[in-house]
Amino acid sequence: MDRFFINVSGTKFEISKAALLTQPDTRLGKIALLTSISEKKDLYFDRPATAFESILTFYQTRKLHMPPNLCPNSFKEELDYWQIDYEYLDKCCLYSFIQFMDMHTARIEFQHEQNETLSKTVVSKCSAMRNRVWKIIDYHEATLLSKLYLIVGITIVLLSVGVLALSTLSNFRSPVPLLLIFGNIVYLSEDRHNIDSIPQGWWLGVITITTVGFGDVVPTSVAGKIICSACALCGILTLALLTSIFVETFMSLYGVAQIDTVPKEDRIRRWDHYSKKNRGNGRPDFIDIKKTKI
Repeated sequence: MDRFFINVSGTKFEISKAALLTQPDTRLGKIALLTSISEKKDLYFDRPATAFESILTFYQTRKLHMPPNLCPNSFKEELDYWQIDYEYLDKCCLYSFIQFMDMHTARIEFQHEQNETLSKTVVSKCSAMRNRVWKIIDYHEATLLSKLYLIVGITIVLLSVGVLALSTLSNFRSPVPLLLIFGNIVYLSEDRHNIDSIPQGWWLGVITITTVGFGDVVPTSVAGKIICSACALCGILTLALLTSIFVETFMSLYGVAQIDTVPKEDRIRRWDHYSKKNRGNGRPDFIDIKKTKI
């Protein structure tokens, strides 16, 4: 049987010419078409061997899968080099591949536009303060304020988890949720002329933890203000956790729905436009075909 011996960065592979000819429009398929039967085929490529295993399997089984230990962006570069269309990917890998590439391209596009904006504008005191607060919240700086913010956040999360755990015990089980507990504490800490009943404290807890704040009921004592502040922080953290789950689910479903609606040419053009701006100088790739008469 007519076979090809392929050396990819020191890793040797072997495949039949018939298997390569199943994809004549690819790089290896074109080489197979130009090689006569009477010649020994030794091919040398300076490319990653890990990705090539999936490429070789594609010729053998006509099924293309993305290696789980390889970045989709790097795998796209390999597909471009071997001249294999990404749409040959099986559905199990195609959805995640396109979603990653769209998010990666959007991130590069955003960073590019942000750098252009920063280079054209002078940082004002307001934007400097905003960047400072952002660094504290995102814990980009190991300052005292960042550590204090982190400690407060962790304490609130642990407190919430502890209350949830205690609610599963028969001795602590109660139909009153966390926001009603805040309402009870506010009722005990406020003057009766301000909050005259526990249900009114519950109402204050509801509008505080949901960050609505109608203003019809407000705390007046120092203790009540501290409790309501903690209640508002719990509401913000809870909302942030739930929002991230909803957004991630929505983006996954939206990405799957957009795969068949966005034209392939537009998607590739957008990918290539921003990937070329961030692509560094890679190592040289070469093909050296040794032909020996049998």
